[in-house]
Amino acid sequence: MKKNREIFDVGFSLHVLRFGVWVVSFMGFLPEAFSRACIRDNSKGLNIIISNTPGPQTPLFFCDKEVIDIGGIGPNVGTSGLTILISSYCGRVKLQMLVDDNLRMDPHKLLAHLEGQVDE
Repeated sequence: MKKNREIFDVGFSLHVLRFGVWVVSFMGFLPEAFSRACIRDNSKGLNIIISNTPGPQTPLFFCDKEVIDIGGIGPNVGTSGLTILISSYCGRVKLQMLVDDNLRMDPHKLLAHLEGQVDE
């Protein structure tokens, strides 16, 4: 079975996803007040939030005990129906999703597709 890398069955374009990642990354370099204003003024069109946070690549310790894993918490704000969090720790990558109950797509299909892309 040939993979369709452009558009998969949940009607989601990878080009849009890549552009969204670029925009979110760029927003991190702007002053907070400006970023908040941009999000507030454009929130009607917002339906996905993507956060990629690189974590430490060497083990952390807390009270002399090694931290086994870390994770993030993402916002589900305004009209956002889907939040994807990508984080790493000690050479492992974690993919987390926060999905609104009213989302009209199957998040399991999206997760399976994203996991396949990570494996490549």
